[in-house]
Amino acid sequence: MKRVLRAGPYAIPALAAVVAACSSGGGAGRHAVSLQAVGRVPVTLSFRVPEAGPASKARHASEIPAGTASLAVTVIGAGTSASATENVDATTCPPVNGAYVCSLSIDAPIGSDSFFADAFSGANETGTLLASASATDTIVANEANTVGLTLVPVATPTPSPSPSPSPSPSPSLMAFASVGLSLGTPALAAGTAKTVPITVTALAANGSPVVGAYAFPITVSDTDTSGATVIQVNGTPSSTVTASSQSVMLAYTGLAINPFTISVSASNATGAPLPASSPAVVYPQLSYPVITPVDANGYIEVPSGGSVVVTVTEPGWLGAPYNQSISLNFGSGACSYLTLTSPAPGSGTFTLSSIYPGDNENYCGIQFFGGPVYSNFTAVLLPVGATPVPSPSPSPFPTP
Repeated sequence: MKRVLRAGPYAIPALAAVVAACSSGGGAGRHAVSLQAVGRVPVTLSFRVPEAGPASKARHASEIPAGTASLAVTVIGAGTSASATENVDATTCPPVNGAYVCSLSIDAPIGSDSFFADAFSGANETGTLLASASATDTIVANEANTVGLTLVPVATPTPSPSPSPSPSPSPSLMAFASVGLSLGTPALAAGTAKTVPITVTALAANGSPVVGAYAFPITVSDTDTSGATVIQVNGTPSSTVTASSQSVMLAYTGLAINPFTISVSASNATGAPLPASSPAVVYPQLSYPVITPVDANGYIEVPSGGSVVVTVTEPGWLGAPYNQSISLNFGSGACSYLTLTSPAPGSGTFTLSSIYPGDNENYCGIQFFGGPVYSNFTAVLLPVGATPVPSPSPSPFPTP
């Protein structure tokens, strides 16, 4: 059997692999091994396809589907996303009862490892995906390790269509070993609607992008629950990507929201999760609530026995099309002498009134909350007829 060793995208040391033909009596047996490298030992993999019927007519314990031209085997080390793949020329395995029979020895890290296998109708992982398998096993040192992989058919190969003036062959489904995600110009600003491209990539075991229709769907999701973001595939709300040609976008309404993450995931034909890149974190730029009117020192002046109309503005929160509400927290000082006329829903306009009876200025700290952020201001309570004399006022709240 010929084989091609390929390092995975995380630069694991090349796998020392030996491909050996099985006898017609079954799969590879246990054998003595020695430690090949620190933390890595050889593991024998055997392949079979389940078949109904009497045991006397069952296929051998180590089989791959007839029509297989290449077999890609990936091992993912314990506690790491690093991987490495061996690509096997399956046509050199000996045929037995209409199916190729072979086994493979591959170095794997000590510990709980995941093993994946995909059988293809074409060389070097091309053509139709015929079957897939996955298994998780604990690999131990100084012992013969054997892992069985049951190849479950996922597609039935069909003969090539006869030549015709207008051939229209069906595209082959392309399997992949992992998925990646990146965002284009992910900066979002509250108050500004925006559409951001998302690059979703299916990756072969060597890290190169897979092009074409995918053998397994890729799911794109984000953690925002406000409704301000929507994942779109080819312009339609969707979370499923099935081909490299599809356009994936993030549509953002401009609402002021907390940071959120976008992630991708996929599973192979047997339902085993494939390695995926880390989620992308998006931090929308938020604007603090702005208050008017304020004096030269940034104080809201409220005359004793009088009132002042205050207007709050905040992009992405108040006003159309967002029409959200604001709230206030009063701090210490003379705040007990202030009353508030709450704004209407979606409005940033309200009235502060003062019944402060003192002869001197006094101060009240106020927090204005609008969505995920807030601003601190100080209301200056003025005695009747007094001329404001601005002076520093210690705010009971930290300045954001």
